Amino acid sequence: MKNLLFIILFFTTTKLYSQQHFSSKLINVTENKYIPCQTAEELKKENAMVAAAKKQKKIRDAAKLKNGIPVNQSTAAHPLLIWPMKISESYDMQYKYFVKGNFVDENLAEDQIRDFGCGGRTYDGHDASDISLYPFAWRMMDKMHVYAVAAAPGEIIFRESSGYDKNCEVAGTPTSNRIIIEHADGSTTRYHHFKQEAVTPKQEGDWVEAGEFLGFIGSSGRSSGPHLHFAVYDNNDNAIEPYFLPGISGILCSTPYSTESWWQNQPLFWDAQINRIMTHSAEPVFGCWNEEEVYAKNYFLPGDNLYTGIAITESSIAENISCSVYMPNGGVFANWTFSTNAFQPRQYKFDGFTLPANALTGTWQVRATYRGNTYYHHFTVGCPGSLTPSGTVIGSKAYISGNTISSTAAHNTGSTGKVMYQAQNSIEFKPGFQATTSGGFLKTRLAGCNYTE
Repeated sequence: MKNLLFIILFFTTTKLYSQQHFSSKLINVTENKYIPCQTAEELKKENAMVAAAKKQKKIRDAAKLKNGIPVNQSTAAHPLLIWPMKISESYDMQYKYFVKGNFVDENLAEDQIRDFGCGGRTYDGHDASDISLYPFAWRMMDKMHVYAVAAAPGEIIFRESSGYDKNCEVAGTPTSNRIIIEHADGSTTRYHHFKQEAVTPKQEGDWVEAGEFLGFIGSSGRSSGPHLHFAVYDNNDNAIEPYFLPGISGILCSTPYSTESWWQNQPLFWDAQINRIMTHSAEPVFGCWNEEEVYAKNYFLPGDNLYTGIAITESSIAENISCSVYMPNGGVFANWTFSTNAFQPRQYKFDGFTLPANALTGTWQVRATYRGNTYYHHFTVGCPGSLTPSGTVIGSKAYISGNTISSTAAHNTGSTGKVMYQAQNSIEFKPGFQATTSGGFLKTRLAGCNYTE
């Protein structure tokens, strides 16, 4: 994976907010595309290792068949892949947890690049897709929020887990913690950069199903940040780009890699979304694991400085995002808009406010609307001891208490709404309570007012 450069841009937002708004920044994370996940020599060695591992699998299969044990072999078409990453249940109130980076380099000429969409989202000689954690990747890694899963059923033919997992700058030949799976048709998928000793206990020769846990995402090997290097090879051991755009991939690009999509549901090439909204006690710092400072905070007092953060990924055009901070009574504390920058895989919008000395205590909400979708984050000013929600509640809502919650509320979240109950000591649902989610979710947890995942 590439080194990362962090550029802070100061710009003018549409001034709809109150005078308490004192800071406004857009942080672009750009990529240096000259440091590969594997050198050409390292990839050559891995390919030789995979060939040897496949031979050992054939020997194991022959022994099984001799003893009347069935093996999973097929001449059928290649598998269709599911997304190779999932999030833990602890990482909630988020909307997206990754950003797609480099795709397969489909230009065979040296020092020339081309991704499957005829663009430049790759680097020279890259044989895989890079999928990075975002935002605050090191924090997500340390808390084990994201893990890789098998993209298709198959047999583990190689497993490595001992390598150091917090590489930021690449020197020498660091060990990449990885798992390689052979599928029934002879194709393989390769998963690199896991956390140290944080991979499946299954061993070489063991079978895994699609969606089964493989390992927590880390930054082992030739890596500059926590991400998954996901490579696909066909049954002839040729690198494959699993993405395909009809009319572009394999035709206009004249690529040897893409002839069809290998995905069950292919993700968008540019998938512009808000990954997450957060609140902070100070301006966050991006960088290596020993530099990253998140300053996550969800509990403030009247008169405190409040910092909001909005993480946007894979924006291909400049677009407006409308933002608001709502008080517990539904009143608007601040409104503002800003525009994303075009062709930026990672952007973090940071705004600072001073809360009034007489600010209402209770659960507040940060809201952002982007491409017709609305995203939320909740925090408290003060820490109310007890809450008793009631009546009909529409859409996303949170209740955060320093002691207890006793609810008779009737929730209807719609298809994307999120409802959260958080209390230090107890949460009680009484007659009259109901939650109709229709695709949204209801989450409860026993935690204090300043809990952050």
